[in-house]
Amino acid sequence: MNKLVTLTYKTILRRLNNGAHADFFERLIALLIPLMNNFPALLSVFNKLNSEYQREDTLFKQSTASALTGEIRTQHDKRLAYFSFFWSSVEIVRFAVDQAKLQAMQKLLFLKKVYIKLPTQDYTNVSGLMTNFLQDCNNTVYKPSVEALDLMSLVTEMFSANESFKTLYSERSVDKVDVSHLGTLSAARLDVDQALNNFVDAINALWIANEIGAKDADLSSKLVAVSDVLTALVRQAQLNLAHRGVHHTTGETDENNGNEDAGTETPDPEDPPTEPPTDTQDPNITLPGPGPVDPNEHPPAGERKVPKKKKRKK
Repeated sequence: MNKLVTLTYKTILRRLNNGAHADFFERLIALLIPLMNNFPALLSVFNKLNSEYQREDTLFKQSTASALTGEIRTQHDKRLAYFSFFWSSVEIVRFAVDQAKLQAMQKLLFLKKVYIKLPTQDYTNVSGLMTNFLQDCNNTVYKPSVEALDLMSLVTEMFSANESFKTLYSERSVDKVDVSHLGTLSAARLDVDQALNNFVDAINALWIANEIGAKDADLSSKLVAVSDVLTALVRQAQLNLAHRGVHHTTGETDENNGNEDAGTETPDPEDPPTEPPTDTQDPNITLPGPGPVDPNEHPPAGERKVPKKKKRKK
């Protein structure tokens, strides 16, 4: 008895990149949900497929840029802008005539040497260094100089920007921890593919049982509807791969469940090149050897052949 679903889809799914793979299963699940009410016996297998897809989708979204990344970068740039403007405001005082302000500037420039590399550090180092810098600006040693140059409001704005950054950065870290128990995206892809294999096996088993036993035409048409959904999506995925220059290699089977190329859109490696022909020959065949060498035709290396002068006829 023939199976209902016979198309080769495993290799195609392995060749989809992570985004296309997640999109394939998102559309498949959405199209199958209305049909599953016709197959109570298959609900547990389908629910397993759906839950594995939800895990993959969560990991895929987490693997891409976090929604907070742009806001974090903006807040980081904002606090560095305050830091830069603070020192610009200090250094411009060198043109003042007020001696008190000049002395305050000199004192703060000494502090600048401690934090001169702050803008070049990574996020967490900048957070720590800026916290220390703001504490210095508010201690008894440097606060009078900051106040003398009317920079306390700028220090307050810098403090707010730094605290906002630290809050956002902590939120993103918590988001990453929340999905750490779900495993890796590559492992989730394998689990989703296996869940689809189990679902297809269940569809085929129900089809064969119906063809052998009850021969229920209504059940057959409903099973065909499920098969048509899967077939349409697989063919669309194959077409998309072909547009990107990725083709199904002739003779390739889906029995190999490896996932070496998961997440890429590059073909599998070609067959290794055949061994070059050897230099052995039939001992009964004699090949012609080189003839005598004319020294005039082949002068030794470094010598130049000088043509002979022709005698002039009288």
